[in-house]
Amino acid sequence: MLLSLGVSVVVLAVAAWVVDPGALGTDLLALHPGLVLLGLAVLGVNYWLRTLRFRMLLADDGKRVQGLFGMVCISATLNYLLPARLGELSYPLLLKRLSGREYSIGAASVLAARVLDLFAVAVLFPFALLASHAALPGWAVRAALLFMVATFAMLAAAWAWLRAHPPGAAELCEPKGAWRGRLGGFLNRVVAHLSMLTQRGQLLPLALVSLGIWLCIALNFFLILAAASIAVPFAAAFTITLVMIPLSLLPAQGFANLGTHEAAWLMVLAAMGLPPEVAARATLLSHLVLVGYVVVMGTLGWCLILFARRRQVDDATGTG
Repeated sequence: MLLSLGVSVVVLAVAAWVVDPGALGTDLLALHPGLVLLGLAVLGVNYWLRTLRFRMLLADDGKRVQGLFGMVCISATLNYLLPARLGELSYPLLLKRLSGREYSIGAASVLAARVLDLFAVAVLFPFALLASHAALPGWAVRAALLFMVATFAMLAAAWAWLRAHPPGAAELCEPKGAWRGRLGGFLNRVVAHLSMLTQRGQLLPLALVSLGIWLCIALNFFLILAAASIAVPFAAAFTITLVMIPLSLLPAQGFANLGTHEAAWLMVLAAMGLPPEVAARATLLSHLVLVGYVVVMGTLGWCLILFARRRQVDDATGTG
């Protein structure tokens, strides 16, 4: 956390030195309001698709989870604002608190969602490379190809292993005893739930929803750039999303993606030929807009959670 805080301070200091705050404020006021609102709507569609994917992943017992969209909004907000993807922990906690699902089920669904994200990115990677390989250095193209091959190989091996090891009844039982035994039992239940997901045969619809999620992310970036009157092809916006993936896995990223966001956007925009000053201003401008989007969606999620809990209380007391 201290390292992440240090990264945040350094990035803010460099940003203040490179970009004139007055010019950045002028850029903010000059944003096209219609495109900014359209970008927020696209983010809402993104979160709706994430909710649909979680609903499919949780469809093992046929019970509909109330307030799932609000959970996704809050979890995504915390995941964006906190470093080292600590916000991922919020989803199993909210799921347990609001629907009574086991922590292992929430953890398994989060892991499955991230695996599906990797699959979707690996599928879309070739199209981004075909559109932008001429503007990228050779090492970046080779690293991207290596990433695709390694991702497909690891996902295929994990899928085959989980399919070949269906869970038994004992693996789904909650163990008692010392914390080591409980931790081991928790991990076994997570793996068991992941194995159960592979037995359902829902890979195609889950993959299609995941592709839609990542196309929404790229479209969101593209609309932010268009709102700032920065003309770049859609492939550049999508390439930014791909570059951010390995960077977002670093535990030293700053709060609210400080550092990760700047590195990815500057790398791609500079490779696309934008002047350094324009690329830096576009990077900081896009980051401010994204933070605003995330806060708005997190606030919406919080209100929806409060509404869902109020309905639960009313239903329980018969006052609804």
